[in-house]
Amino acid sequence: MTPSGRPRLSLILPTRNRKDLFAAVLETVFRDKRDHPDLEIIVVDGGSTDGTVEVIRAHEGDLAWHGTSDDGIYAALNLGLRHATGEYVRMVSDDDEYVTGCLPYFADYAREHPEYLAIGGMGGFVQVDVEGNERDVDMGFHPGEITMDSYIHADSLVLCVHEALFFRRDALEAVGGWDTRFNVSADIDVMFRLLRYGGKMMILPRTVMIARRGVTSISQKHFILARVEPLISLILAGQWRIFGKCLRVIMRKHLF
Repeated sequence: MTPSGRPRLSLILPTRNRKDLFAAVLETVFRDKRDHPDLEIIVVDGGSTDGTVEVIRAHEGDLAWHGTSDDGIYAALNLGLRHATGEYVRMVSDDDEYVTGCLPYFADYAREHPEYLAIGGMGGFVQVDVEGNERDVDMGFHPGEITMDSYIHADSLVLCVHEALFFRRDALEAVGGWDTRFNVSADIDVMFRLLRYGGKMMILPRTVMIARRGVTSISQKHFILARVEPLISLILAGQWRIFGKCLRVIMRKHLF
């Protein structure tokens, strides 16, 4: 807990060869830090060769820690988690729009509700086609409490947008962080494991980020994996009852 009485927050920014996008999102994060000093910023570069490293070096005095991991985004997040000291951590993607001014709102709620393993906000969703045209997509995001049962019966397993969640660091560490055996769905897997850990999450009515997904996004390029890996997550954990429920829901409606 910080002198202000709010929990300390850590933002983990993984990036690779997106110099301009990364520099833009970094500037918005720094804007939040000026208004909310109880914030540490951690950057993990995936071996960029486009000038991203120079951007990081130019701002390293404002970073709590920065390092390199070229084993994929989930390995980068685990590395950032190992260096985080905040009571809550959040991933910030370098290709999404980061909404500023939300940190005190979430920190105040977290201070009053430590029972939640993650506290999230609303996430807008924009689909980008091959010509660069954008359209808003209604993913059925709704504020409210999330339990395992409500999660697997939700309109979408990305109801809780990964980049819009402030995870309790001790809970993330207890479940082992992100499982790097997954290529595209370790975010859903970690949601399953946190909810099995015995907790619940809360989504608050405040937009914190706008996700943009195009034809080159990981989830679109690996369409089948993005739908199969969440089920594999449950099989690996021996969660057959939950697996059966989730499979029935997937068969009944288009979850992803």
